[in-house]
Amino acid sequence: MDDRRTPRTLREKYGEELRLRRTAAGLTQEELSDQVVRSPTLISHFEAGRRLPKPDDAQRIDRVLGTDGFFARWLEDLESKYTDHFAAVAELEQLAVLIQQFALSLVPGVLQTDDYARALFRAYRPNHTPEELDELVVIRTERRRILDGPAPPVVWTLLDEAVLRRCVGGPQVMAEQLHKSRTWPSRDDCACMSFRTAWGHTRSCRVCSRS
Repeated sequence: MDDRRTPRTLREKYGEELRLRRTAAGLTQEELSDQVVRSPTLISHFEAGRRLPKPDDAQRIDRVLGTDGFFARWLEDLESKYTDHFAAVAELEQLAVLIQQFALSLVPGVLQTDDYARALFRAYRPNHTPEELDELVVIRTERRRILDGPAPPVVWTLLDEAVLRRCVGGPQVMAEQLHKSRTWPSRDDCACMSFRTAWGHTRSCRVCSRS
């Protein structure tokens, strides 16, 4: 019995289709990897939806499998504005009915204000131009739209006290972010809690076990 779960993201659907076409062609992952000049491990990542092939990889896959440009064309629709390691997460956020997140150092991206996000990008990517920073901020803060849609997910957020005390972007930026944080619990679909450092690990663990 095939116990593979149903693919959820578009990346996973792409990978599952690749697996089906490869199997139909009578090829193993190793045999396909030899013909497209990529490692069997990378082919496995493609089929699991963990990675997407580069355009030239997709073209070679089409030639080997005789799929007439199918995978290369589909790849164009899957190009993400997010980095590879986060693209699948961003896609799942759009499908989620429940988001549970715990932050030790910074406010989670989906809940960041524009200025808070900008301060982070400016600190961690100091060589970017103002225009590039604007684009990065828009990409990140667009994720907040899921909270204002017709069927927003329930968002459960747990913040370490350090998140609230770490001043990001200066007092005004941080004050705006903290004010925004105080409004989350007023929504029926959002819950926000914070761990006080003085609690120590014992009480913190009890709170987690009840949540």
